[in-house]
Amino acid sequence: MVIENVRGKEESVTLDTAGFQFFKSPAKHTSFTDDAEIEREYYPESIELIKKLTGATRVVLFDHTVRRRRPGQDGRDPKLRQPVSLAHVDQSIAASVARVHRHLPPSEVPALLQRRFQIINLWRPISHVALDWPLALCDYRSVDTEKDALSKEGAGC
Repeated sequence: MVIENVRGKEESVTLDTAGFQFFKSPAKHTSFTDDAEIEREYYPESIELIKKLTGATRVVLFDHTVRRRRPGQDGRDPKLRQPVSLAHVDQSIAASVARVHRHLPPSEVPALLQRRFQIINLWRPISHVALDWPLALCDYRSVDTEKDALSKEGAGC
């Protein structure tokens, strides 16, 4: 497996070509310590950013996780919400469909599932670029789902 640092080449990948995209847009909200405040202040900002980047007419935010690196901790205590150190997929196809059922009005679900929809994770550094536990992303074109993926349906995937 080849792992490549794309810093300096961020424009070489897009959501449509690789399944992820880089952009620079500093958050107006900066504290990230109070969930209600995040929902009230950061969610609307994030919705507008995703609309701008994707051309989406509707964006539904369904949750957030603030991860903070705690040096000296190994990352195994889920309550500390450190960066995740294991390779994983945040959403499978089945889990994405389940998200539509879980987070949107039941009367809208059948029509929504007949159209294109996306589950998009928005990651931003809170105060500085992560160098000791950087975010790693996988270009979906490099994955053979028959050989490379293990299903863990129901475990948050």
